[in-house]
Amino acid sequence: VLQHGPQRAAPSLLSEEFKQSLPQFLQNINYGSERFMESVHAGLVLNQTFSLPPKVSNVIGRVFSFDLQCMQARRYVQSRVALIGDAAHAIHPLAGQGLNLGLGDVQNLVRQLVESHTSGMDVGNAMHLQRYQSERQKEVSVSMAGIHALHSVFSLERAVPLIHARSLGMNLINNVAPVRSKLAAIATGSS
Repeated sequence: VLQHGPQRAAPSLLSEEFKQSLPQFLQNINYGSERFMESVHAGLVLNQTFSLPPKVSNVIGRVFSFDLQCMQARRYVQSRVALIGDAAHAIHPLAGQGLNLGLGDVQNLVRQLVESHTSGMDVGNAMHLQRYQSERQKEVSVSMAGIHALHSVFSLERAVPLIHARSLGMNLINNVAPVRSKLAAIATGSS
């Protein structure tokens, strides 16, 4: 049960009514100070407003947990059968890439089936299915390795120098547009 929804980290100290009753120059000063406090709370490096998550006041029922896992089928294809999406690979939702990988599977398999058909071959042709398997297993393996590395980095709790290095790396990624764009392209499969 959520007690209340997300809140801004830097709430105004003055009520809206009181702010409106102030002379204009004091309203301007208040506005500037509120924007400054938002910047401080957001972190000058992050350049965005931070929202606190909602508070949980009570848990109704049993709490369940599921191990975070990365799994990949040894073979994606067999005679006239191809595994795609979660049937071929399962990753934990840390980076939210399960859907993107599944869509990449569909895109690649459709390309292989169209190639088979346009070349006059049977759409279940083993050569094209093997090409699908080879291409997708390579790409999924790289994604899984990256996601596993992220999981390892964010699982650090006591290695303070590594935690600082992680924070520095995340701030670097967040503030260097070409790096951020390249990582986003890789994550969406458009690289």
